[in-house]
Amino acid sequence: MNVLELPVFTIATALLFGFGRALFKHFGIESWIAPFIVPAGLWLFAAYGVIRGTYGDIKNSLSRRPTCQTGKCTSRQYVLVESRSDGALFRCRCGDLYLASGPSFLRILPDNSKQLYMVRSSSGDWEAQR
Repeated sequence: MNVLELPVFTIATALLFGFGRALFKHFGIESWIAPFIVPAGLWLFAAYGVIRGTYGDIKNSLSRRPTCQTGKCTSRQYVLVESRSDGALFRCRCGDLYLASGPSFLRILPDNSKQLYMVRSSSGDWEAQR
C-alpha cells in the first residue's frame, strides 16, 4: 500500500462502517456484520503485506554479500535497491547491480541479462562460479 492508496482505503473503510451503522439502526446486528468484516479483512491483509515486506527488507539488508566483481566493495558497501519476487536487488559502491536470489548472487549486466557471479556453499561461504 502506498501513500496515495492509504487515504482512499481509510475513507472507504469509514464509509463502509457508516453504512453498516445506518443499516444496524434499521435491521439489527446482521446488517452490521458484513460492512465490518470486509474492511477488517482488508486491513488485516494490508497489515500482513506490510509486515512481510518489512521482514524481507530487513532480512535482505542484514544478509552477507560477497565482495563485488571489481574487488572494491565489501558486504556492507552494498545498498538494497529493491526487494523483488525473484530476490533482492543490490547496487555496490562501484555502481554495478547484483541480484541475490537464494544461494546465488548474480550480476545484472548493462543489457539487463543476468550472469552468475557467486554461489553460497553448504558452509555459508561465497564461492566463485567456475
